[in-house]
Amino acid sequence: MNYQKQIFTQILLICCLCFTTNILSAQQPNKDTTTDESFFNPKSQIKMLFGDLGYGTRGLSAAIGFRYGFLGIDLGLGGFIRNIPNYTLYPSTTLPFPTSYDSTSYPTLSVSFDIIYYYDVGDFSFFGGLGYYSQSDTILAKSNDQATLGSYFYKQVNRQSGVCFTLGGQYFVSETIAVGLGYHTKKGVFAEICYWWY
Repeated sequence: MNYQKQIFTQILLICCLCFTTNILSAQQPNKDTTTDESFFNPKSQIKMLFGDLGYGTRGLSAAIGFRYGFLGIDLGLGGFIRNIPNYTLYPSTTLPFPTSYDSTSYPTLSVSFDIIYYYDVGDFSFFGGLGYYSQSDTILAKSNDQATLGSYFYKQVNRQSGVCFTLGGQYFVSETIAVGLGYHTKKGVFAEICYWWY
């Protein structure tokens, strides 16, 4: 837990530094008076709504989010469409687990909340984010005792929470639409569609 706090603090400091440099650069006068033909002006206060779908080790994921300027937030859910045995729905018959057993972990629902920083280059926008997740996994144990050999009789739920990360990029295909690809440590690889305006 202390290690995660150290990583969280270091990345938060980096984000604050990027935030400060972006504000300072935005305050610089624009010496280029020529018209920029690209759709996107990185110094503008862009607003964006986006949604994404992804797939990873936890199954299908989905998220929605909002961007203003060079900062954004998103809320994601993961763990849909997983092949989990029906008997995970039933309570454990015996706790704790037996002395001799083989266990299998089945990822179930996870929830994540991320703060995202954007860096714009022409019609491209690259992003990285830091967030917090909470998840619960179902663990089934198969007893190795001779009386119950080969059967799953034991169930536990393992709950975890911690720091998660995301990174990726977007391309502004028109004056209102952008598309993107990214990777999230809990949601997996994802594709997103964005609606933006000034």
